[in-house]
Amino acid sequence: MKEIYYNKKDNIYYKNNNIDIIKKNNTINNKYDIDDKRGNKYEEIIPRSIYFECIWIIRDKKRLERILASNIDEYGEVERNAYYKLDAIHRAILKIPAEYRGVILKSITYGMNNTNIYIHENTIKKYKREFIYNLAKNLALY
Repeated sequence: MKEIYYNKKDNIYYKNNNIDIIKKNNTINNKYDIDDKRGNKYEEIIPRSIYFECIWIIRDKKRLERILASNIDEYGEVERNAYYKLDAIHRAILKIPAEYRGVILKSITYGMNNTNIYIHENTIKKYKREFIYNLAKNLALY
């Protein structure tokens, strides 16, 4: 259990009573505001709203593919937007090792791992985090 201590005199939050400084302002709005990387190799952690926007774009992948397949002759604003999102998903998934790509997409889309291959859940979480981070960067959301 992580405990956060507030030093009123210095106006600083400490983690686990150590000198690890977390925030230097008066309030913590929610648990996502804490600048705790937890071993994440990325420099930033994406905000919760952008994370869920990426999740819903990934879950919307089938509809985006149908939009592109239905209107081959003329591309309007909707088709360009669908192409842009699908291209961002494709570029983000290419940064994941090939053996995990299908599992990651299925995990996000359906919320389960239905493969015959055993892959540890921590591995799935690691590559899922990397995929969503890269997707947010590709879509210029973050």
